[in-house]
Amino acid sequence: MLRILAVVMGETLMAGSAVVEAVGNHLAVDMRTVWAPDDVFFNLIRDRQVVSALLREVGGKRVADGNVTEKIKTQKGIIIDFLTGANHRKKVEHWVPKWLGFPAATYTERRFTTLEKWQSVSALIR
Repeated sequence: MLRILAVVMGETLMAGSAVVEAVGNHLAVDMRTVWAPDDVFFNLIRDRQVVSALLREVGGKRVADGNVTEKIKTQKGIIIDFLTGANHRKKVEHWVPKWLGFPAATYTERRFTTLEKWQSVSALIR
């Protein structure tokens, strides 16, 4: 019964809501154990600032700075190389973007609703 309840709860919680952020933080959910990037993830990212930040995160400052003028598609390819260990890149294991962490974080100064939701309930959790 508890397994069924867990699935029902998971299916009814809205991703990015204050409830999900509160529960995820309270339970110290580690997304690295259940999530891995795929082609769809990379196809949905089209922002140069974000892609550059992701490249810095997985490849380091030197690699990111050296490829700052490359096309977004090229930068994404380098990120994928690091995540898979292809093209002589050191494989980065269990990487999860900041958005999917608990607490959620952002790569830019732009508004990020999920982070705002966490900030609205974080004082109540601690």
